[in-house]
Amino acid sequence: MLINAELIEWSAVVVPTALALLFLALRANNIQIWCVKVIGSSAVAFVSIGLTLMRLTAQCAPQLSLCDAPRMTIDRVPGMIRVCQLCVDPSGSSFWVRANELELQAQAMAAALCLGASLLVTVHFIVWCKKHVFSS
Repeated sequence: MLINAELIEWSAVVVPTALALLFLALRANNIQIWCVKVIGSSAVAFVSIGLTLMRLTAQCAPQLSLCDAPRMTIDRVPGMIRVCQLCVDPSGSSFWVRANELELQAQAMAAALCLGASLLVTVHFIVWCKKHVFSS
């Protein structure tokens, strides 16, 4: 469960960032492609900010440890998956615990990057419109 939860949480960081960079890199030479770029990058920024706010407001109620003897209980920072404690084997879980601790900062950086890419696409669109549409 720990690996699956962390992979899902990290995909919410990586996928919007990759989409924002894709919209930023997409070449546009007509108004239809510009509309796709502007609307798409704005939607990705909106979703990324929403995921960040969801992660910032996630809370957990205190729970008792229900793990058997060879396994140990670890605490998770809640996110989209509101699992606060997991039972894991003592070996090999430190990477995923550290990944969970860094997800909030990574999500905030991804939201800032998506918002910046959306603003940059919008500014490029305005410049393109002034040059190609309103120049005549």
